Amino acid sequence: MENPYSPPQASVVPEATAQRTPRHYGGIRRLPYLGIMIGLSIFQNISLAVIASADRPDTTLIVAIFFMIVSFIPVYYRLKNIGMNPWWCLLMLVPCLNLLVGIRCLVFQEGYADTRKLDTAGRVITFIVLGLFVLVVISVVVSAMAS
Repeated sequence: MENPYSPPQASVVPEATAQRTPRHYGGIRRLPYLGIMIGLSIFQNISLAVIASADRPDTTLIVAIFFMIVSFIPVYYRLKNIGMNPWWCLLMLVPCLNLLVGIRCLVFQEGYADTRKLDTAGRVITFIVLGLFVLVVISVVVSAMAS
């Protein structure tokens, strides 16, 4: 008979031998997200060009709002894949914060919220984004000095 007052005995399993079950995050990964967002922007520009050529300026705002709402869907699922709360996609409505959310969706790999470490592709994309940002800043400064 066991002593009811004795402390429970824990089974000690070394962390090296303990296997972690991989977590399934759902959502969409980086490359499909990029393809969907590029496809949406191309389709939006074509739609707006067709509307502009048809002299229908009243429908331009409706089409722009439609594409803005539709673009929330891939951002929602991408944030879910990163491991973040997918409702952060509402920050896409806030200027400047939409850039931070968009860059996170582009750079972070699946499960980044748990690991907090970028993979190689994420580092490469980060350098490309930073390089483009530096080029934009330089072009703004040069155009401001020229005018």
